[in-house]
Amino acid sequence: MNKLQHIFYLLVFLTLSLPAFSQKYNVYISSYSGDHDKGISQYKFSENTGKFHFVTKPDSVQNSSYLCLHPSGRYLYSVASGEITAFSIDGRSGELILLNKQDTDKGPCYVAIDHTGNWILVSNYSGGSIQVFPVDKQGALGASQQLIRHEGSSINKNRQEGPHPHMIMTSPDNKYVIVPDLGADKIFVYKLNSKSGTLKPNDPNGVQATPGAGPRHFAFHPNNKFGYVLNELNSTVTAYSWDEQSGILTTLETENLLPEDFTDYNKSADIHLTPDGQFLYATNRGHNSITAFQVMDDGYLKLISHFPTKGETPRNFVISPRGKYLMVANKGTGNIIMYKIDPKTGRLIFENEILNLIAPQCIKMLPIE
Repeated sequence: MNKLQHIFYLLVFLTLSLPAFSQKYNVYISSYSGDHDKGISQYKFSENTGKFHFVTKPDSVQNSSYLCLHPSGRYLYSVASGEITAFSIDGRSGELILLNKQDTDKGPCYVAIDHTGNWILVSNYSGGSIQVFPVDKQGALGASQQLIRHEGSSINKNRQEGPHPHMIMTSPDNKYVIVPDLGADKIFVYKLNSKSGTLKPNDPNGVQATPGAGPRHFAFHPNNKFGYVLNELNSTVTAYSWDEQSGILTTLETENLLPEDFTDYNKSADIHLTPDGQFLYATNRGHNSITAFQVMDDGYLKLISHFPTKGETPRNFVISPRGKYLMVANKGTGNIIMYKIDPKTGRLIFENEILNLIAPQCIKMLPIE
């Protein structure tokens, strides 16, 4: 065997020895109905077949508004009804095991975790505040170590009489924390000390939105050069350039999420990009649709189309880790619709449906090793 043949067979051996990218997932779906019901459902999902099957619902949480997964994949966190709940995830079954709970400020609506896995971040819509909670080595939560109250209001007196932070997330490099505040019409930016878990207002401390826009959810482009905010109240998406050194957002453009001839009631809800950054999607409650955009090289957006969600009040949605599927939770009709994403055009193709859920709100996917 000559040297080239030896190298060839060595490469073949190494390729065959590599573990395949996981195509099976545990899927966790939160529900918040206001009634006494089990608040998180667990399903199994296969990307190969596009099929789901139900696993279980833990008894330890009755309502769940939003979920986040620990970077290790070993823990899950839920917020609802003035508290945050920590679970460990069974390595074999994926079932949730209660660790502990901590009180939050009023009306927690979003939970996130920094990239070190040491700090849980919570936005409290009713309280007009954000909080930081420490995470120990076993995934359990310590008591709140920092609470920051926002200030500000805007022109919509029914929804913007005071601050209402609707989301909280870290920047891709874990140096900053972004908080869209619907009530203050502002995207707040904080510096994150990942060693102490403390937040400090950036200079400047964010960027103002158009009066009455109501910034709700934010998404970073994978290249860390652009950011996009979904504005709930005027049903638009605003594109920003992002300076990762200074933490400054600069407005590029704003695009409408609804067709020009639609004039009925609507509140837009969630926003995500595909892992490759080629496409951006946003949900509309009222129009009951997903708006799809192509993301251009300069960060600007080009409308693809609007796709019906086959249900009412589409809230959160998730894009699978390989960008193959999009799943959207229709809270009003209790169903989840799964689409296949066309990798060339970004168009959505109906694939499957989960029925008979109670007010589904948030979906998280965890790869099964």
